[in-house]
Amino acid sequence: MSVLRKKLMTQSVVTDIKDADVAYVWEDTTEGCLSLLEELTPDLTWTVSDLTTTGIIREELAKALPEDGLYAGLGRDEKVTESLFLFDTTLAAILNKSGIDGRISDLSGLKDHSVSELDLFLMEPLITFLKKDLVKMLGAAEEGKGQEDQTKPQTNRLEFQKEETELTAFMMSDEHKSWRRIEMSFQAQLAEGEDAQPVSLSIILPQSFLEETLEAAHIENETADDVLLPENAKFLGRHIDKSVTSVRAVLDSFQMSVADCTRLEIGQILPLPGVSLENISLEVEMRNQRLAVANGLLGIHKTRRAVKLSEDISDEFRSDVVC
Repeated sequence: MSVLRKKLMTQSVVTDIKDADVAYVWEDTTEGCLSLLEELTPDLTWTVSDLTTTGIIREELAKALPEDGLYAGLGRDEKVTESLFLFDTTLAAILNKSGIDGRISDLSGLKDHSVSELDLFLMEPLITFLKKDLVKMLGAAEEGKGQEDQTKPQTNRLEFQKEETELTAFMMSDEHKSWRRIEMSFQAQLAEGEDAQPVSLSIILPQSFLEETLEAAHIENETADDVLLPENAKFLGRHIDKSVTSVRAVLDSFQMSVADCTRLEIGQILPLPGVSLENISLEVEMRNQRLAVANGLLGIHKTRRAVKLSEDISDEFRSDVVC
C-alpha cells in the first residue's frame, strides 16, 4: 500500500452532515444525471450548479414538498415509501418540448407546463438510473457495516414502487423521524448568450440512510478536504488511481526578471549554485499550480537516470489530491 493511501486511511469518520461531504459522495450520481440530460437533450448545454441538503422532520414532509410534480418511490413493499425522487416541472417541460427525438428549438413557456403521465414516460431513463444508483449505494453502505440484524432496515432490499404526479399517492414511512432532501441543481442553455434555465432533481430519504452512506465512504468530520477511503473504494479509484498528471524532477530553481528572460540567447550559461544530486524535487501540476510531491536522490537504475525518494509525500500535495 502506498504512503498516500496509508495517510488517507488514518482519518476519522463522519458524525454530522455537510453539503460538501454529500456532494463528494454523490458526485458519481450527479455526473450520471448530467450525462443522461445531455443524452436526452443534445441541443442543450448542461452544467452542474449546486448540491444542497435540507433536514426535514417526518411531520413536515408534506409541507416541505410540492403537492404536484413528478415523483418516483422506493420501498420494501408496495405501501410504505422509504425513499422518494422529485423532479421539478421545469425539467419536465424541457423533456416534454424535446420529445422522443430529443430536439428542441426554444425554452419559452417552461413555467406554464402542467405535468402529466407523458412526462413520467419521458423521465423514465432518469428514474431508472437514480433508482439503481441509490439502491446500490445504500446496499453497499450496509454491506460495509456487516449489517446482519434483520430487524433493522435492509435498504439494499428497497424496490421500485411506482411513479406518480401527486405526493399524496405515497405513504411515507413512520419508522423514520428525521429525513433529508438532497437537491441536485443544473443549468440548461440552448445557445451561448441566452439565459440558462435552472432545473433540479431531488432525493428524499431517511437521514439514517444518508448517515450510513457517508460513514461507509468515511468522509472526515471536520472538512471534506480530508477523506478516509477503503483500499478498494470507487472514490479513491476515481479521484487518484485514474487521474494523470506530469511529474518533473527539478534540479534547481531560481528567479529572473521578465526582462532578463526576454534577453536569453543560445549558448548563454546560467549558473545553478543550488544543485545537489541528493536533493532533487519532484513536482506536479495540480489545479493550475505547481506542487512539490517529495524530494529524492538522483542516481542510476537499470542503466537509466532515476530518482529515489528520500522523504515522505508532502502534506500540501496530499491535501490537494483529496479535496
